[in-house]
Amino acid sequence: MPFRTFLARIRKLIPTSQEDRYTKIEEGFVNDSLSHPIGPMSDGELAKAIAEFVKKPKSQASLDALNDAFNPKS
Repeated sequence: MPFRTFLARIRKLIPTSQEDRYTKIEEGFVNDSLSHPIGPMSDGELAKAIAEFVKKPKSQASLDALNDAFNPKS
C-alpha cells in the first residue's frame, strides 16, 4: 500500500483539532523518520498506535514510538 493510502487511513483517526499531529506524521513519511509498515495493520492496530501517539507530547520520541508500533521488533 502506498504511504499516501496509509496516510488516508491515519487521517480518519486524528481529530481535525489535532491537525498538527497529522502534519507531523506526514512529514515523518516524507523525511523518512517514519517507515511504512512492512506488514498489513488492522484498523484496530492502527487506531491503537495513533491513539498512543496523540496522547504523548509532540516530540521525536513520540514519533519514534509510533514508528515502533508500525514496525514492531521481533
